[in-house]
Amino acid sequence: MEALAASRPPVLEKAVRSSGYYRQKARRLKEFCAKVLREHPGGLEQWFLSSPLPALRSGLLSYKGIGPETADSMVLYAAGKPSFVIDAYTRRIVSRVLAARDLSYDGLKRLFERGLPPDVKMYNEYHALLVRLGKEFCRKTKPLCAACPLAAVCAKTVFENSARHMDCST
Repeated sequence: MEALAASRPPVLEKAVRSSGYYRQKARRLKEFCAKVLREHPGGLEQWFLSSPLPALRSGLLSYKGIGPETADSMVLYAAGKPSFVIDAYTRRIVSRVLAARDLSYDGLKRLFERGLPPDVKMYNEYHALLVRLGKEFCRKTKPLCAACPLAAVCAKTVFENSARHMDCST
């Protein structure tokens, strides 16, 4: 943490270059590390382990550059606390499967957290499965709906099949 806080911007930029917006991310990472060192002298690990989940999440959200998805990822994967991560894959899958368009980040998070027990391993596995489903089947463009394991319950697929059936019967 100290090394990141003290690093020169070009060095940090080179290290995070592949992530996109690398200059901004390098600056925010440096600021994050410096602020954590000031506010949590016991270090990141102590902060993450000793803080209750709501306090940790809201504390992370107070840092510039950390939004809900990043905070939830840090809480789930780094702190080992059950906070469901909503990412672009999850939003896309839910919008297609449930034909839901207007669910906010917090609305989707509540949907999953109310439907699943608060278990770190389960949240981790669910998130990994949603990412895989989004990459392999429920792609942004040219989704593979017919081969998708959720095709039978997917509103998008059911609607498209109904429309095709109606076209065939007229």
